[in-house]
Amino acid sequence: DLSKREYKLKTTAVSLNSCIEYGAVRLSGYKKNHILLDPLCRNSEVLLEAGLYAKGRLIGLDSNYANIKNSKLNAKIANVELELHHGDLDWIETKIEQCRVGEVVTVLMLREYKEVVRKLFVQARIVLKKQGKLVIICNKTIPEHQDFKLMKQYTVNKGTSYYILVFQKK
Repeated sequence: DLSKREYKLKTTAVSLNSCIEYGAVRLSGYKKNHILLDPLCRNSEVLLEAGLYAKGRLIGLDSNYANIKNSKLNAKIANVELELHHGDLDWIETKIEQCRVGEVVTVLMLREYKEVVRKLFVQARIVLKKQGKLVIICNKTIPEHQDFKLMKQYTVNKGTSYYILVFQKK
């Protein structure tokens, strides 16, 4: 099974098929020596897929200490170096330099996430380089934001329908 990963020792209830996360990383344009941010990293599966694909600066942020602890364990197993921070979306700009990040890739699997999406767009606008990409894997479509253009939308059916939305900073 292509979706099996040895590093997935610690997972969450919303852990996705690794192939979906890998695909989102590739759609973001992430390459060696880039900076990739997952501001809602949970157990860092997106970051680990990026690190296994190409070495760069991988930054994760999560408001749950247990997720940070699990991320560190998974990263050790995968032999991928991660820069992890505890905090929520409002803290991104205090952790990362403005306009330095090439790609933001994250997973949103919430029932109601209008406020989270708003904060995500605001913070991505601050940290992303010009023309930087924001890729969101979610269970609902998200409309364009004034500072981002929706470049592509993919639907993935793997038991449940997921959307991979690729936005580009204007």
